[in-house]
Amino acid sequence: MTSADVQHEQPLLAQEVIETVSREGYFRGPSKTTIDEFRSIAAAFGDVFYEADVRMGGERPRNYQLPSQIDFHTDHVSAEVAAWYCLERESDGGAMQFIDLAPIAEDLSRDELADLARVRVPDNAVWSEGGDIALCTVEGDQVSFHYVPWLDLKVPDDAARRALDRFEAGVRRAKAADIIEMDLTPGELVFVDNRRIMHGRAAIPADSRRHLKRLWIRSDRSGDKVV
Repeated sequence: MTSADVQHEQPLLAQEVIETVSREGYFRGPSKTTIDEFRSIAAAFGDVFYEADVRMGGERPRNYQLPSQIDFHTDHVSAEVAAWYCLERESDGGAMQFIDLAPIAEDLSRDELADLARVRVPDNAVWSEGGDIALCTVEGDQVSFHYVPWLDLKVPDDAARRALDRFEAGVRRAKAADIIEMDLTPGELVFVDNRRIMHGRAAIPADSRRHLKRLWIRSDRSGDKVV
Protein backbone atom coordinates (compact mmCIF):
# COMPACT_ATOMS: atom_id res chain seq x y z
CA MET A 1 0.00 0.00 0.00
CA THR A 2 1.31 3.45 -0.88
CA SER A 3 0.38 6.86 0.48
CA ALA A 4 -1.94 7.11 -2.52
CA ASP A 5 -4.01 4.21 -1.14
CA VAL A 6 -5.15 5.70 2.13
CA GLN A 7 -7.19 3.57 4.51
CA HIS A 8 -8.25 5.17 7.78
CA GLU A 9 -11.41 5.90 9.75
CA GLN A 10 -10.98 9.65 10.16
CA PRO A 11 -12.84 12.06 7.84
CA LEU A 12 -10.81 12.88 4.78
CA LEU A 13 -9.13 16.26 4.57
CA ALA A 14 -9.31 17.83 1.11
CA GLN A 15 -5.74 19.13 1.39
CA GLU A 16 -4.47 15.59 2.02
CA VAL A 17 -6.19 14.38 -1.13
CA ILE A 18 -4.91 17.31 -3.24
CA GLU A 19 -1.32 16.88 -2.05
CA THR A 20 -1.36 13.11 -2.65
CA VAL A 21 -2.73 13.48 -6.19
CA SER A 22 -0.06 16.09 -6.91
CA ARG A 23 2.71 13.83 -5.59
CA GLU A 24 1.55 10.31 -6.52
CA GLY A 25 -0.86 10.97 -9.38
CA TYR A 26 -3.86 9.43 -7.62
CA PHE A 27 -5.61 9.06 -4.29
CA ARG A 28 -7.85 6.19 -3.22
CA GLY A 29 -9.93 7.03 -0.21
CA PRO A 30 -11.39 4.84 2.51
CA SER A 31 -14.84 3.27 2.43
CA LYS A 32 -17.75 4.90 4.23
CA THR A 33 -16.97 8.32 2.79
CA THR A 34 -20.28 10.04 2.02
CA ILE A 35 -21.07 11.40 -1.40
CA ASP A 36 -21.36 14.87 0.13
CA GLU A 37 -17.80 14.54 1.44
CA PHE A 38 -16.74 13.35 -2.02
CA ARG A 39 -18.29 16.43 -3.63
CA SER A 40 -16.72 18.71 -1.02
CA ILE A 41 -13.24 17.34 -1.76
CA ALA A 42 -13.86 17.73 -5.49
CA ALA A 43 -14.86 21.37 -5.00
CA ALA A 44 -11.58 21.98 -3.14
CA PHE A 45 -9.70 21.03 -6.32
CA GLY A 46 -11.59 23.59 -8.41
CA ASP A 47 -14.60 23.76 -10.70
CA VAL A 48 -16.62 20.56 -11.10
CA PHE A 49 -17.75 21.23 -14.66
CA TYR A 50 -19.17 17.84 -15.63
CA GLU A 51 -20.58 14.78 -13.91
CA ALA A 52 -21.89 11.46 -15.15
CA ASP A 53 -23.39 8.26 -13.82
CA VAL A 54 -21.18 5.37 -14.87
CA ARG A 55 -23.52 2.39 -15.21
CA MET A 56 -24.95 0.17 -17.89
CA GLY A 57 -27.57 1.29 -20.38
CA GLY A 58 -29.14 4.54 -21.49
CA GLU A 59 -30.90 5.70 -24.65
CA ARG A 60 -27.62 6.55 -26.37
CA PRO A 61 -25.03 4.65 -24.32
CA ARG A 62 -21.42 5.81 -24.34
CA ASN A 63 -18.51 3.42 -24.03
CA TYR A 64 -18.58 3.50 -20.23
CA GLN A 65 -22.26 2.44 -20.35
CA LEU A 66 -21.49 -0.67 -22.40
CA PRO A 67 -20.21 -4.01 -21.02
CA SER A 68 -17.21 -4.36 -23.35
CA GLN A 69 -13.64 -3.77 -22.23
CA ILE A 70 -12.49 -0.14 -22.16
CA ASP A 71 -8.87 0.40 -23.21
CA PHE A 72 -6.59 2.67 -21.19
CA HIS A 73 -7.07 6.37 -21.95
CA THR A 74 -7.25 9.79 -20.40
CA ASP A 75 -10.54 11.68 -20.20
CA HIS A 76 -11.30 15.01 -21.85
CA VAL A 77 -8.36 17.40 -21.86
CA SER A 78 -10.34 20.06 -19.96
CA ALA A 79 -10.44 17.77 -16.93
CA GLU A 80 -7.29 18.28 -14.89
CA VAL A 81 -8.62 15.84 -12.29
CA ALA A 82 -11.10 13.00 -12.71
CA ALA A 83 -12.85 11.48 -9.70
CA TRP A 84 -15.13 8.51 -9.08
CA TYR A 85 -17.33 7.55 -6.15
CA CYS A 86 -18.72 4.02 -5.81
CA LEU A 87 -22.45 3.75 -5.23
CA GLU A 88 -22.82 0.08 -6.15
CA ARG A 89 -20.19 -2.58 -6.83
CA GLU A 90 -20.21 -5.25 -9.52
CA SER A 91 -19.75 -8.65 -7.86
CA ASP A 92 -18.36 -10.26 -11.02
CA GLY A 93 -15.48 -8.03 -12.13
CA GLY A 94 -15.67 -4.35 -12.95
CA ALA A 95 -12.51 -3.28 -11.16
CA MET A 96 -11.04 0.02 -12.34
CA GLN A 97 -7.53 -0.17 -13.80
CA PHE A 98 -4.94 2.60 -13.96
CA ILE A 99 -1.53 3.21 -15.54
CA ASP A 100 0.86 5.92 -14.39
CA LEU A 101 2.42 7.67 -17.40
CA ALA A 102 5.09 9.46 -15.35
CA PRO A 103 7.65 6.59 -15.57
CA ILE A 104 7.04 6.39 -19.33
CA ALA A 105 7.70 10.11 -19.67
CA GLU A 106 10.94 9.70 -17.71
CA ASP A 107 12.15 7.13 -20.27
CA LEU A 108 11.70 9.58 -23.15
CA SER A 109 14.30 12.19 -24.07
CA ARG A 110 13.42 15.88 -24.29
CA ASP A 111 13.63 15.64 -28.07
CA GLU A 112 11.28 12.65 -28.09
CA LEU A 113 8.82 14.50 -25.87
CA ALA A 114 8.97 17.48 -28.22
CA ASP A 115 8.27 15.19 -31.18
CA LEU A 116 5.44 13.50 -29.27
CA ALA A 117 3.92 16.93 -28.63
CA ARG A 118 3.42 17.29 -32.39
CA VAL A 119 1.14 14.23 -32.47
CA ARG A 120 -2.44 15.45 -32.44
CA VAL A 121 -5.50 13.77 -30.92
CA PRO A 122 -8.93 14.63 -32.38
CA ASP A 123 -11.30 16.22 -29.87
CA ASN A 124 -14.40 14.04 -29.90
CA ALA A 125 -16.34 15.65 -27.05
CA VAL A 126 -19.81 16.69 -28.16
CA TRP A 127 -19.71 20.08 -26.43
CA SER A 128 -16.33 21.25 -27.73
CA GLU A 129 -15.30 22.87 -30.99
CA GLY A 130 -13.59 19.85 -32.44
CA GLY A 131 -10.01 21.13 -32.51
CA ASP A 132 -7.06 18.75 -32.32
CA ILE A 133 -5.20 18.37 -29.02
CA ALA A 134 -1.50 17.70 -28.45
CA LEU A 135 -0.84 14.18 -27.16
CA CYS A 136 1.94 15.55 -24.96
CA THR A 137 2.54 18.96 -23.39
CA VAL A 138 5.82 19.94 -21.71
CA GLU A 139 6.02 22.93 -19.39
CA GLY A 140 9.36 23.01 -17.59
CA ASP A 141 9.64 19.71 -15.72
CA GLN A 142 5.90 19.07 -15.96
CA VAL A 143 4.80 16.60 -18.66
CA SER A 144 1.08 16.18 -19.37
CA PHE A 145 -0.64 13.69 -21.64
CA HIS A 146 -3.91 13.41 -23.51
CA TYR A 147 -4.13 9.93 -25.02
CA VAL A 148 -7.18 8.19 -26.49
CA PRO A 149 -5.84 5.23 -28.49
CA TRP A 150 -9.02 4.41 -30.43
CA LEU A 151 -9.08 7.85 -32.09
CA ASP A 152 -7.29 8.52 -35.38
CA LEU A 153 -4.07 10.13 -34.17
CA LYS A 154 -2.47 12.62 -36.54
CA VAL A 155 1.26 11.96 -36.86
CA PRO A 156 3.02 14.66 -38.91
CA ASP A 157 6.34 12.99 -39.78
CA ASP A 158 8.77 10.14 -39.14
CA ALA A 159 10.29 11.68 -36.02
CA ALA A 160 6.85 12.05 -34.45
CA ARG A 161 6.04 8.47 -35.45
CA ARG A 162 9.19 7.17 -33.77
CA ALA A 163 8.36 9.10 -30.59
CA LEU A 164 4.80 7.75 -30.65
CA ASP A 165 6.11 4.20 -31.15
CA ARG A 166 8.39 4.62 -28.11
CA PHE A 167 5.54 6.01 -26.02
CA GLU A 168 3.13 3.25 -27.01
CA ALA A 169 5.78 0.60 -26.34
CA GLY A 170 6.02 2.01 -22.80
CA VAL A 171 2.24 1.82 -22.47
CA ARG A 172 2.28 -1.84 -23.58
CA ARG A 173 4.98 -2.66 -21.00
CA ALA A 174 2.94 -0.94 -18.29
CA LYS A 175 -0.18 -2.86 -19.33
CA ALA A 176 1.80 -6.08 -18.96
CA ALA A 177 3.39 -5.34 -15.60
CA ASP A 178 2.35 -2.10 -13.91
CA ILE A 179 -1.45 -1.91 -13.82
CA ILE A 180 -2.91 -0.41 -10.65
CA GLU A 181 -6.23 -2.18 -10.02
CA MET A 182 -8.97 -0.86 -7.75
CA ASP A 183 -12.15 -2.79 -7.02
CA LEU A 184 -14.06 0.02 -5.34
CA THR A 185 -16.74 -0.81 -2.79
CA PRO A 186 -19.69 1.47 -1.93
CA GLY A 187 -18.42 4.60 -0.20
CA GLU A 188 -14.92 4.38 -1.69
CA LEU A 189 -13.55 7.08 -3.95
CA VAL A 190 -10.60 7.74 -6.20
CA PHE A 191 -9.17 11.02 -7.54
CA VAL A 192 -6.61 10.97 -10.36
CA ASP A 193 -4.45 13.47 -12.21
CA ASN A 194 -6.12 13.10 -15.60
CA ARG A 195 -3.01 14.36 -17.40
CA ARG A 196 -0.78 11.72 -15.84
CA ILE A 197 -2.94 8.66 -15.06
CA MET A 198 -4.75 6.61 -17.71
CA HIS A 199 -7.71 4.46 -16.75
CA GLY A 200 -9.55 1.51 -18.24
CA ARG A 201 -11.79 -1.41 -17.32
CA ALA A 202 -12.19 -5.08 -18.13
CA ALA A 203 -15.44 -6.33 -19.63
CA ILE A 204 -18.38 -6.69 -17.24
CA PRO A 205 -21.80 -8.37 -17.49
CA ALA A 206 -24.40 -6.59 -19.60
CA ASP A 207 -26.82 -6.64 -16.67
CA SER A 208 -24.24 -5.29 -14.21
CA ARG A 209 -25.56 -3.11 -11.38
CA ARG A 210 -22.17 -1.39 -11.02
CA HIS A 211 -22.74 2.33 -10.46
CA LEU A 212 -20.10 5.02 -10.06
CA LYS A 213 -20.49 8.79 -9.94
CA ARG A 214 -17.80 10.45 -12.07
CA LEU A 215 -16.72 14.08 -11.85
CA TRP A 216 -14.45 16.16 -14.06
CA ILE A 217 -12.64 19.02 -12.35
CA ARG A 218 -10.59 21.98 -13.59
CA SER A 219 -8.82 24.64 -11.58
CA ASP A 220 -10.37 27.50 -13.57
CA ARG A 221 -13.57 28.34 -11.72
CA SER A 222 -14.66 30.91 -14.31
CA GLY A 223 -15.75 28.37 -16.98
CA ASP A 224 -19.35 27.42 -17.60
CA LYS A 225 -20.55 23.97 -16.60
CA VAL A 226 -21.08 21.40 -19.29
CA VAL A 227 -24.72 20.31 -19.64
